Amino acid sequence: MDIDYISLLGFIAGGLTTLSFAPQLYRSLKTKSVADVSIAMYSAMVAGVVLWEIYAILINSLPLIITNIVSFVLTLSVLIARIVYGSDAYRKRVSQSQTARGSSSQNR
Repeated sequence: MDIDYISLLGFIAGGLTTLSFAPQLYRSLKTKSVADVSIAMYSAMVAGVVLWEIYAILINSLPLIITNIVSFVLTLSVLIARIVYGSDAYRKRVSQSQTARGSSSQNR
Protein backbone atom coordinates (compact mmCIF):
# COMPACT_ATOMS: atom_id res chain seq x y z
CA MET A 1 0.00 0.00 0.00
CA ASP A 2 1.49 3.32 -1.09
CA ILE A 3 1.19 6.26 1.25
CA ASP A 4 0.33 9.59 -0.31
CA TYR A 5 2.87 11.68 1.60
CA ILE A 6 1.50 14.97 0.30
CA SER A 7 -1.99 14.18 1.63
CA LEU A 8 -0.49 12.93 4.89
CA LEU A 9 1.40 16.22 5.25
CA GLY A 10 -1.88 18.07 4.57
CA PHE A 11 -3.74 16.08 7.24
CA ILE A 12 -1.00 16.67 9.83
CA ALA A 13 -0.74 20.41 9.08
CA GLY A 14 -4.51 20.83 9.02
CA GLY A 15 -4.96 18.77 12.15
CA LEU A 16 -2.44 20.82 14.12
CA THR A 17 -3.84 24.18 13.07
CA THR A 18 -7.41 22.98 13.62
CA LEU A 19 -6.68 21.66 17.09
CA SER A 20 -5.10 24.99 18.05
CA PHE A 21 -8.64 26.32 18.64
CA ALA A 22 -9.59 23.54 21.07
CA PRO A 23 -7.86 24.98 24.17
CA GLN A 24 -9.66 28.32 23.78
CA LEU A 25 -13.01 26.59 23.34
CA TYR A 26 -12.40 24.34 26.36
CA ARG A 27 -11.40 27.29 28.54
CA SER A 28 -14.32 29.42 27.36
CA LEU A 29 -16.84 26.69 28.09
CA LYS A 30 -15.27 25.72 31.42
CA THR A 31 -14.80 29.19 32.90
CA LYS A 32 -17.46 31.05 30.93
CA SER A 33 -14.93 33.88 30.94
CA VAL A 34 -14.66 35.26 27.42
CA ALA A 35 -13.98 38.95 27.94
CA ASP A 36 -10.61 38.76 26.17
CA VAL A 37 -11.88 36.77 23.18
CA SER A 38 -12.08 39.06 20.14
CA ILE A 39 -15.40 38.91 18.30
CA ALA A 40 -13.81 40.54 15.25
CA MET A 41 -10.96 38.01 15.12
CA TYR A 42 -13.23 34.98 15.44
CA SER A 43 -15.77 36.42 12.97
CA ALA A 44 -12.98 36.88 10.43
CA MET A 45 -11.67 33.39 11.19
CA VAL A 46 -15.10 31.78 10.68
CA ALA A 47 -15.49 33.63 7.36
CA GLY A 48 -11.99 32.61 6.30
CA VAL A 49 -12.61 28.97 7.16
CA VAL A 50 -15.84 29.00 5.11
CA LEU A 51 -13.90 30.35 2.12
CA TRP A 52 -11.15 27.74 2.64
CA GLU A 53 -13.86 25.06 2.70
CA ILE A 54 -15.30 26.27 -0.60
CA TYR A 55 -11.81 26.29 -2.08
CA ALA A 56 -11.09 22.80 -0.73
CA ILE A 57 -14.27 21.44 -2.29
CA LEU A 58 -13.51 23.11 -5.63
CA ILE A 59 -10.02 21.57 -5.79
CA ASN A 60 -11.26 18.29 -4.26
CA SER A 61 -8.70 18.26 -1.43
CA LEU A 62 -9.78 15.79 1.24
CA PRO A 63 -7.27 17.00 3.89
CA LEU A 64 -8.52 20.58 3.52
CA ILE A 65 -12.18 19.56 3.43
CA ILE A 66 -11.99 17.54 6.64
CA THR A 67 -9.80 19.92 8.64
CA ASN A 68 -11.79 22.98 7.60
CA ILE A 69 -15.06 21.38 8.69
CA VAL A 70 -13.57 20.75 12.14
CA SER A 71 -12.02 24.25 12.20
CA PHE A 72 -15.40 25.75 11.34
CA VAL A 73 -17.12 23.93 14.21
CA LEU A 74 -14.42 24.93 16.72
CA THR A 75 -14.12 28.59 15.68
CA LEU A 76 -17.88 29.04 15.43
CA SER A 77 -18.26 27.48 18.89
CA VAL A 78 -15.76 29.95 20.39
CA LEU A 79 -17.53 32.82 18.65
CA ILE A 80 -20.93 31.68 19.96
CA ALA A 81 -19.51 31.27 23.47
CA ARG A 82 -18.11 34.81 23.28
CA ILE A 83 -21.45 36.22 22.18
CA VAL A 84 -23.48 34.27 24.77
CA TYR A 85 -21.15 34.48 27.79
CA GLY A 86 -20.03 38.01 26.97
CA SER A 87 -23.54 39.43 26.70
CA ASP A 88 -24.88 41.83 29.30
CA ALA A 89 -27.97 39.63 29.73
CA TYR A 90 -25.85 36.57 30.59
CA ARG A 91 -23.67 38.50 33.05
CA LYS A 92 -26.79 39.95 34.69
CA ARG A 93 -28.36 36.47 35.08
CA VAL A 94 -25.15 35.12 36.63
CA SER A 95 -24.89 38.09 38.98
CA GLN A 96 -28.52 37.72 40.07
CA SER A 97 -28.07 33.99 40.58
CA GLN A 98 -24.97 34.53 42.73
CA THR A 99 -26.72 37.25 44.74
CA ALA A 100 -29.74 35.00 45.32
CA ARG A 101 -27.53 32.12 46.44
CA GLY A 102 -25.60 34.41 48.77
CA SER A 103 -28.72 35.79 50.44
CA SER A 104 -30.35 32.35 50.81
CA SER A 105 -27.25 30.96 52.51
CA GLN A 106 -27.21 33.90 54.93
CA ASN A 107 -30.83 33.19 55.92
CA ARG A 108 -30.00 29.72 57.19
